[in-house]
Order: sequence, then C-alpha cells, then structure tokens
Amino acid sequence: AYSGGNVEEQIEPIHLVLVEEPEVNLHAQVQRVFVSKAYGTLRNHPDLRDRDSKKDKSEYQTQLVISTHSSHIVNDIDFKDLRYFRRNDANTVIEMDHTSIANMSELFENPKEALQFVRKHLKLTHCDVFFADGVIFVEGQAERLLVPEFISKSEEFENLSSRYVSMLEVNGAHTHKYRELVEKLGVATLVLTDLDSVKNEGKSWKSCFPQKNSGQQTNNDTLKQWHPKKETLDDLVDLPQSEHAAKSEGAPLYVAFQKPMQISGQEILSRTFEDALILANFEHEYFQKIKKLKQAKTDFEANPESLSESLYNYVKDLKKGDFAFDCLFHLAGNETNRFNTPEYISDGLRWLEEQLSPKA
Repeated sequence: AYSGGNVEEQIEPIHLVLVEEPEVNLHAQVQRVFVSKAYGTLRNHPDLRDRDSKKDKSEYQTQLVISTHSSHIVNDIDFKDLRYFRRNDANTVIEMDHTSIANMSELFENPKEALQFVRKHLKLTHCDVFFADGVIFVEGQAERLLVPEFISKSEEFENLSSRYVSMLEVNGAHTHKYRELVEKLGVATLVLTDLDSVKNEGKSWKSCFPQKNSGQQTNNDTLKQWHPKKETLDDLVDLPQSEHAAKSEGAPLYVAFQKPMQISGQEILSRTFEDALILANFEHEYFQKIKKLKQAKTDFEANPESLSESLYNYVKDLKKGDFAFDCLFHLAGNETNRFNTPEYISDGLRWLEEQLSPKA
C-alpha cells in the first residue's frame, strides 16, 4: 500500500542483496557507515520495520552479503557477522576449488571477557588484521614506531617490506587475549614482548633488573599463559631458539623477548625494549651523548655486573614516548642514520619473513 507520499514504501522487500567490493567507489569516511546505512535502507518498509519503535520485525529477514578488502567497512559491522577467507600457508599446495572459511560468530556471538577487549581494541585502532599477510604484536609505543624502521632500513628484511603486515600495539597484559582470534584466522603471528623481570619481596613481586640464578620470574602474561608458558627468568633466558616458534592451534606463532647479549665478552640481560635497544647500540654516538649512559659505560668497564642495573634505572625514569620519538627523529634526520636491531627482534622478523615467503 502507498500512503503519506513515501515513495520508498512502494519498493517490495528484498530478501537477499549481494554487493561486491563497494569500497571501490566510496570515500573512506563513507565506507565507515556504508553497511549500516545500506541495511537501514533495505529494511525501510512497513512490513519489515515497526514505525513507532523503529525496530525490525522478525517475520521477514533481509540478508546483505558484502565481499570486501576494506578495513573501514569491517569496522562498521559486528565481528560475529564476519566470514573470513583464511589465507593459506606460503608453501601449502591446495586444490583450486577449495577455500577455508572461518565463521567469526563462533567467537563473537557471546564473547568472553578477553574477546570483548579484543573487539573494543580493534574497533578503536584498526581492523586491518583481517586482511594482513602477517601480524606483529608489539609491547608499546617505542616498538610500534621503531620496528617499521628496522624493517625498512635493513636489506635483510627487504621481502618483508613488500608484505602487508598489520602491527598492533598491545602491552603484555593484553596480548594473550588475542590468542583465540589469531588461532581462528590462522595468520602468521609474531609477538615482540618483554622479559619483565620481577623478584619476591615478602608479600609481593616487585620490578627489578634481570639476574640469572636469583629466583626471579616474569610478570608477562603472554609468556606465562600463551607461549612458552614459563614463569621463571632462568627458564626464559635459557629457552632454545627453536622453542620460540610454535603452532597455536594451527596458526604459526613466534614469541620474541629479550635474551642475553654479549658486551665486551660479558653476558648482559635486558628487561625491556628500551634497554635492549641501548645494549644493541652500546657504542653508538647517539646514546653515548647521553650523560647517564656514558657513565654506565664507564662503570661497566670497572664492574661488568653493574650494567644491567644501570640501564634498568635509566629506563625506569624515562618518558618512553619521548625516548621513542627522539630515536625516530634521529633516524629520520639522515638517510644513513640507523640503529642495530636488537637480536631478539631480528630473530622474530626473520621467522616472519620465512613464514610469508614461498620456498623455491
């Protein structure tokens, strides 16, 4: 029936609408609201929506099926409505008529607390994890700013630079919450996290500079709950290289954290990215211009055991955002300016590049 001069009421309800890659002709801002606006238009009929309550009637359903490569469009919908076409391993041979599809409703229909965090975090950051060749989780702002520089300024990672890698900044208290999503997507995942050493001081565990054979543990939930599921510092720093990699319910996973470094023949431990970066560039003029680090170098020459503690105290008082931007500005100041990549990060990036590169 036609009433009130509303032309839209003359359009018969549509049961199924297929849209292929609408982002091709839409500005990013429009992509963000496309799905909700399109579905609202399709349901704008008196047989489908109650005029007074503005709620959909349940007697008739309308299905809108969209294929997309746009993270903006994914951001506009509930993750439980996603159907994800899983990427195959770079070296897996499959039949051309076979595609593995992951139903996200199995995760997000009634999400647990951890997945509620994941859903909110992705909505607030970016949803490109669903379109990535690989994913890198980083511990903080410094890693998020500097790891791309390590990749772009090293010929070793030239192939990785050509891949679409999603980088997510999630601190160690939350990274493990992404485990179920990573396993569902089956995407190659590199976690760059921190050793986060703590020592027992009576009724509580307190942050401290790392020392072997001293009963220290890690405060990092990713290392304790996801991989390698170890708590003692001694077990973690002695973890063989091969055991940093694993299959997490079929998803390739590598968890990288600070390992012992050799400085002037002495084994030195670092606790976080910042002190690991300084150790990897201990003689670099950029860091030796800093008075406290120059003094730490002098003290180390007299007492090698002092360095881990000196760097811990220096990093503890840092404004890490300022530290990261100062390093970034130095690298951007001249094309030839560069830092050595901490070894634990280089190991992780090599693993990821291998996962994304087909073998000849």
